[in-house]
Amino acid sequence: MIDQKIAFWKYIAERHRIYLKRREGLSPPWTEDPILAKYRFTNVFRDLDRGTRYVIDLLIPKLKDNSEKLIFNLIAYRLYNRISTAEALGLLNHEGFDRTVVEDILRRL
Repeated sequence: MIDQKIAFWKYIAERHRIYLKRREGLSPPWTEDPILAKYRFTNVFRDLDRGTRYVIDLLIPKLKDNSEKLIFNLIAYRLYNRISTAEALGLLNHEGFDRTVVEDILRRL
């Protein structure tokens, strides 16, 4: 069990080092680990994820005064979890929500 815990924390540390190198604008490879070099992984700190930053920096400030609309848009965003989709849909209104409009936009995407 100890070996698994050590491996987990080594992964966490290395994945975060990769994030920091990418953020600094360094060119790949950012790691010598063959798996981490080849495949994409979620940031180990959720608040560093681009999608979460979109929610924190753009969505919440725009809707902070309307909690129902904020919750509705947070749920919609997390269903697709893609910034480009959220931007194409724009801010959704839970009152009088027209599903066909959203479906048309999603089909075009």
